[in-house]
Amino acid sequence: MNTTLFESKPPYPPVRCEYPEAWKIVPSSGKGYKDITIIGPRNADDTFSLALVVRFTQLASPGVNLKNITEDTIARKSKLRNFVLASRSDLEISKHEAESIDFSYSTLKSLAQPNSEQMKVCEKRIIFIDGDNQCEVIYSATEEDYKKYSNIAEKIIQSLKFL
Repeated sequence: MNTTLFESKPPYPPVRCEYPEAWKIVPSSGKGYKDITIIGPRNADDTFSLALVVRFTQLASPGVNLKNITEDTIARKSKLRNFVLASRSDLEISKHEAESIDFSYSTLKSLAQPNSEQMKVCEKRIIFIDGDNQCEVIYSATEEDYKKYSNIAEKIIQSLKFL
């Protein structure tokens, strides 16, 4: 697999990673957040993107701790249909204390068609704090694509450097 080196440019926080050259980088931002999305091939039905997102969100307050952020994330996500928390663990990413959560949920196959059937989405979130930012590495895909591309996602995650 041929890879391409990506290094963010301001106004995005400095991050570098390698990703498959067939994938696409899409930066975006909004009020209080900045995302760098690495988009992989779409699933067979072209309904849900395979993506790995590096998200930087301005902390609501300086005293927020990692465990509380993770608990809040789990509480929000647990409201999704058929939510299942598969694992939660402590780790280190780019010299930062981090937490990793793996979960799944169901969503509509087509958001444009409210009566479409449900599909299972799997997600991994690695959460850590860097200065004034809550940082998340989010890998999500349909269950089939999640399994199919998990080795590639792991390689991208391992290559991440927060500069």
